[in-house]
Amino acid sequence: IALGGCAGLGATGASYDASSFAGNPTLLITTTRKRVNGGRAKPWFGPERASAITVATAKLVPPDDSRLSLSAVGLGDWRIDGVEPVSGDVGDLLAQAQGGGDVLIYVHGFKQTFETAVLDAANLSDGIKFRGRTMVFSWPSKAGFLDYAYDRESAMWSRDGFERVLNSIVAAPGAGRTHIVAHSMGTMLTLESLRQLYAKHGEAVAERIGAVIFAAPDIDMDVFTSSVERIGPLAP
Repeated sequence: IALGGCAGLGATGASYDASSFAGNPTLLITTTRKRVNGGRAKPWFGPERASAITVATAKLVPPDDSRLSLSAVGLGDWRIDGVEPVSGDVGDLLAQAQGGGDVLIYVHGFKQTFETAVLDAANLSDGIKFRGRTMVFSWPSKAGFLDYAYDRESAMWSRDGFERVLNSIVAAPGAGRTHIVAHSMGTMLTLESLRQLYAKHGEAVAERIGAVIFAAPDIDMDVFTSSVERIGPLAP
């Protein structure tokens, strides 16, 4: 039962009011998963471990909030309209963005597909009305209840990759603070990556890290987003 609780944060089907993310539903993606269909068609990225990190952008379609839509009764959800891998690193994308600003990174947990991780990140950003760029870091999960050992190894195997992503973000000119929400098994990955990052750069990089939230495996999304809303650095 505890392992099952690590499944997607968006599994409750809760709907959320329109947010700044809904106005520009584009998600940044960094992933250590191997590409499927070139990373441009569903399922985009699979459970295998890639030899290099992929950086991409995902265009999402928000829930239909009209009176007769499924979202009106709590059954609507975001969906992925398209994914486009890009060259360079995520720091380059942030440097090109107008006005800089803070970044929110969601690191998913055990038993997650690429798609569910992306939708969880969208629900989280929308739910807390985050003002800034939102990114998901997706590591190679097999998304199976009996694949805990594989997922744990994949999460820890991805710690160097996530460290490189964090290093690129905090080094981007004009970037604000980086906030991280890690769920379930993603907390181990995040903790190790931050430890490695701090060991190399010390207080200089610590000043660029904002809120870091480790979410327990069994969590209600409504309660979670309400709690995060009260943390100042995530909603400046």
